[in-house]
Amino acid sequence: MMPRNLAAGQVSGEVFEKSPTEIFTVSKFSDEETANKIMGLMKDEIREIAKGCKMSVIEGPRIIEGKSS
Repeated sequence: MMPRNLAAGQVSGEVFEKSPTEIFTVSKFSDEETANKIMGLMKDEIREIAKGCKMSVIEGPRIIEGKSS
């Protein structure tokens, strides 16, 4: 999904491995309208994937932001 989402306007995406069977993804969008558009594109796929595994979708603002050098 990530390449299609990036082409549709997602600013960035990061995937973190929690364990050999778990990942955590972080997606960044330029605005709420774009985020809603991308989530709409993924809605059916997420439902299909969730049938065979445990999945949670969490949305919200970044609460800690560091400076990169």
